[in-house]
Amino acid sequence: MSVETWGLMPKSQDDDEKVEEAIDRLIQVHDDDVNAHLDSGQSLQSHKASEIIDHVAGSIVEDKIKKLNVSADHFKLDRLQFEFSFGSLDGWTQSKTGSAAIQIYLGSTYFSTGNTSGSKAEIYSEAYSEGWGVRFDKNPKIMFCVGLFGSTDQEIYYIAGSNSSNGFGFKVVGSTLYSIHIKDGVEHTTEIDTIPASWDLWRLKAVYTSGLKIEFYIDDELVATHSSNLPEDGDDALDQLEWFVISIENSVASRKTMYLRNLLFNQDY
Repeated sequence: MSVETWGLMPKSQDDDEKVEEAIDRLIQVHDDDVNAHLDSGQSLQSHKASEIIDHVAGSIVEDKIKKLNVSADHFKLDRLQFEFSFGSLDGWTQSKTGSAAIQIYLGSTYFSTGNTSGSKAEIYSEAYSEGWGVRFDKNPKIMFCVGLFGSTDQEIYYIAGSNSSNGFGFKVVGSTLYSIHIKDGVEHTTEIDTIPASWDLWRLKAVYTSGLKIEFYIDDELVATHSSNLPEDGDDALDQLEWFVISIENSVASRKTMYLRNLLFNQDY
């Protein structure tokens, strides 16, 4: 006795269209109907009206938003943000010892130790006008774009906060790059990478999730995470004025150099 397959049977005695063919045809008709699901209570109307049905996080791209259609009402000032391109050092304090030099160019600042041993070129910024610089309880985030090449007998800091009391960021010793945080004057580091022998631009980012961890990135790739002995805010704003410290120092009579291209920083208000 043969077994009939339902989907391959004619849909009626006077129409030899198979059942599966009829189903496929009707589905296609539905797919081609531009008014499908638009009536009240149907899925597209529910999607439009719902507060919880939405695109997944990060799925809205720029070309889906009409130009000049984001109003001021949609901006939220919940983060304090600084952005520097270093065509100027307004607001920064320069410190040069020995034969060190700092030269400003359009879009970058050049640091050199000169050829005298123990020379140091440094810039730093402090929050004298308002107290409190970097706040470790405010989820601070910092990114540097720097020009480096491998060398010996050099020490470089890119720090949010202070490199002598409490801060976090990156450190270079010789030609080795480290992630670093400082708590009460004690450095905690993780070796990350070796700097190449020719000039290269590095995008360095450090993200502090307050009280939990500091994540360190190179070109948006996570390279290290620190989660213990993290820096914390002190009790007195006047003891914690530092915003940033950037410096290069040599330990021999040889010139060491670097470029600082960009700095982006933000933290919660």
